[in-house]
Amino acid sequence: MRKLRPGASALQMPILSVCGGLRSCSSRPALAAAWLGKFDELNSLAEEGRHADAIAIFHDIRALVPDKKWTMLWNTVLKAYANAGDLDGATSWFDGMLSQGVVANAKTFGKLVEASAKAGRPDVAERWLGALAEMPGAGGMLGEVPCNAVVDACSKVGEAERAEAWMARMHDLRLAPSSATFGALLGGWARRGDAAAARRCAAAMERAGLAPDVASHTAVLSSSSASAAGSANGDEAAERLGAMLAARLQPDEGSYSALIGVFAQRGDAAGARHWLQRMEESAVTPSVIAFSRAVDACAKAGQADQAEAVFEDMLRRRLRPTVISYTSLIDAFAKAGRSALAVEWLERMLAATVQPDVASFNAAMSGCARIGDSAGISRCLSSMTASRLAPDIVSYNIAIDGCTQSGDVAGAIGYLRALASAGERPDVVSFTAVISGCARAGDPEQAAHWLGELVREGLKVDAICINSVIDSFAKAGKMDKAVSWIRNMRDMSIEPEESTFNTAISGFAARGEMASAADWLQRLRDAGLRPNLRSHNAMLNGHARLGRPADAVAWLEVMAKDDVAPDVVSFNSLLKAFSKVGDMEQATTWLRYMRRVGVVPNVISYTTLVGLAGKSADAAAAEAWIEEMKSYGLAPDAVTFTAWISAYARVGDAEGAMEVVLRHMVDARVRPSLEAWTAAISACAKAGPRRREEAELLLREMVRSKVAPNHFTHKALETSLGSARREALCRDLGLGRPVAERTAGPGSNVREAAKK
Repeated sequence: MRKLRPGASALQMPILSVCGGLRSCSSRPALAAAWLGKFDELNSLAEEGRHADAIAIFHDIRALVPDKKWTMLWNTVLKAYANAGDLDGATSWFDGMLSQGVVANAKTFGKLVEASAKAGRPDVAERWLGALAEMPGAGGMLGEVPCNAVVDACSKVGEAERAEAWMARMHDLRLAPSSATFGALLGGWARRGDAAAARRCAAAMERAGLAPDVASHTAVLSSSSASAAGSANGDEAAERLGAMLAARLQPDEGSYSALIGVFAQRGDAAGARHWLQRMEESAVTPSVIAFSRAVDACAKAGQADQAEAVFEDMLRRRLRPTVISYTSLIDAFAKAGRSALAVEWLERMLAATVQPDVASFNAAMSGCARIGDSAGISRCLSSMTASRLAPDIVSYNIAIDGCTQSGDVAGAIGYLRALASAGERPDVVSFTAVISGCARAGDPEQAAHWLGELVREGLKVDAICINSVIDSFAKAGKMDKAVSWIRNMRDMSIEPEESTFNTAISGFAARGEMASAADWLQRLRDAGLRPNLRSHNAMLNGHARLGRPADAVAWLEVMAKDDVAPDVVSFNSLLKAFSKVGDMEQATTWLRYMRRVGVVPNVISYTTLVGLAGKSADAAAAEAWIEEMKSYGLAPDAVTFTAWISAYARVGDAEGAMEVVLRHMVDARVRPSLEAWTAAISACAKAGPRRREEAELLLREMVRSKVAPNHFTHKALETSLGSARREALCRDLGLGRPVAERTAGPGSNVREAAKK
């Protein structure tokens, strides 16, 4: 017979050569029971998986063991390897067993099955079990233990369906699955996070007349805590714990931790904290796992302070938080936009000698990214490198996003290039963030460039990327390029969406090209899409910008035909249209109509009417509208007050203008804007006689408020004070006269200027 090399699979040999073609063992003198005491010690070591010690005793007694006990002797050492889960050692021992002419029996193969199973190799376990089944006369030797081992092996590697199939084969072999069999399968479903399958398995266990034990119930709870986000059922999990108590089973730490995990998975902070408290009331000491899951529940619920309180409680109990515990807390503060605390806990983690992983740093960085703290992101990346951790693509994408949030497009591009230099391939998320950042910064050409880079990288272009570029060109007024990119979409097999068409409609309407806007609205319909509120509001706003109130009113009928109800934005466009032509009567009528149809006017609605009163130099009407808006609980903003000041400025009422800027705005805790100060100074310039002292006072207050005057402010000052005094005052205040700027002058509609 050929000798197998150590570690080779004996399954490569024909089964009959293993089982029936072995030569007989050489005879040895029977030395009575001299070896039995040592054999008992060998067996005890085998039970503990101490194969090295077992082999030492094997060599001591092998010469004393009679021929008929040799298979048992070799099998006992094999059992040691099996209990240790050492598949390579077991295979090598089996090869040596064959080379010595020892006859393998069913127990030999059973131990090989167990070794394979404990090593997490269900495929090898299945082959050994198949060999056992083919042994001549194996009969009832194919029992519960080797089958359970295969079920357990499949479960441990996450192949629960495979484990379930072996359980079905046990029925075919007329083997009744035991509690251990069901327990192994339940563990598999728990690892998979398949709560439905775990409950089904537990029910089958009870139908088989087997009462689930604590471990079985805990496995069902664990399956829920590991299931997909939001799918866990807290009430169902609590009922499972109740069933344990009804069966007089005492839930252990694992049971409670799994239950808390169910509530954590749902982001139910109150439920998680409740069961943490119940755990203590039941005299079960919470572990780090239980506390960590409660922290995670608070984090997912957006309750950063509660997460911190649970974490601090864990520290007070002298429990050492894990990486997961710290990361959950850091993530809680990051998601709350409290990046300083997120970074602080990262630093405390390092101080506690708990080594953060990349996810810990990414969580802290995401907090910085939310508030556009690019400097904080840079510090986190440096700390990550100092901790000998390499940033992953998520790290770089967070950094890119953080820079774009703060308007640092150059920084975002720098991180994108660093990502490539680090050997990571930028993904769609990386490019999308840069493209969006360029678009938001009003640089459509740069956005288009990076979209081209995305395509050159062979990545799939999605509608989000290309719509960002189209929107950027539209906002820049470059409608020819916006339309060109829309046409490119179909070349890329991307169908334009509602938002794509709406961008074109809005872009042309903003330019006053209403015929083109209407054409794109029709294209939207031709594409099988329905115009939505944004589509119609773009058309309304276009008519309003052109001062066409009749066309704006007529468009309401088009909206009605499309079954689209106007909102406050729609009506504000109407008010703007009437404001453009100075029609206070119609503007007032439509404001009243808004309320009648259930659309509540907002600050912009009233500010439009205050501005209309200002244009008419009707300060009393402007004040009346402000009082009305306040009666409805609306707070005037800087634009509203500026429109009121403009009414006084038009008639040179310096006292009225000063009262608004120095008293009403202060009382309302609204910081006067550049336009508000300039309008008030203009009132002094237009007063007869000119109000020099008041103009000087206003300038001093303006500078004290850290608002720098512009070209229009200086022009009004020169009219009020004269050139010499203005220059002397500016020198005294450390001011210079700026060059003429393209900005809204006093009396203009500032909100409209900002939009343009």
